[in-house]
Amino acid sequence: RILADMARWDAAASAAATAAASQDELHAKNEQDQLANSSNVSALQLISSRASPEDLVGVLEQGLAELRREESSTMASLKENFDRQYSSGKERSAELLNEQGRLNNTREQVMFQQQQL
Repeated sequence: RILADMARWDAAASAAATAAASQDELHAKNEQDQLANSSNVSALQLISSRASPEDLVGVLEQGLAELRREESSTMASLKENFDRQYSSGKERSAELLNEQGRLNNTREQVMFQQQQL
């Protein structure tokens, strides 16, 4: 009788362990599927969830595409700012050259009047 009880307990424990392992595998698979379908997944999340290499490559490709979009946007913004500041500087330079010419004329007139005196 004791052996029969031990055999039943062993079978029950084995069945429980198998069920728990299956449930853990199912949970991990569901987590991987959720992460793989999410657009905001970090590589660390994929690694920690034991994702496949293909999933990790996909996430890296998405990240690279996002960086390219940001780079393009940033470059356009920088070019716009540069063009605006360059134009402003060019106008300021022209104004300063005009003022310098006016001041040079004034100085020449003053020097001429000084010689006349």
